[in-house]
Amino acid sequence: MADNNPEEVRPRRDPSGPPRLPDGDRVHPEHPPDIASPTTRHRLLTALVVVVVVTAIMIGAFR
Repeated sequence: MADNNPEEVRPRRDPSGPPRLPDGDRVHPEHPPDIASPTTRHRLLTALVVVVVVTAIMIGAFR
């Protein structure tokens, strides 16, 4: 015989419900990390690379 009160197929929900979401005024945006300014070593290395590239272009142009 068929059951008049079949058991639920889905599990019962938690009576307290889903966890609450934080209030909008308490949520703070994530700030990007501070990018450190280039040091003297970085600047000198960049200048050296630029000089080498410009020199290579000049040598190629005058050939």
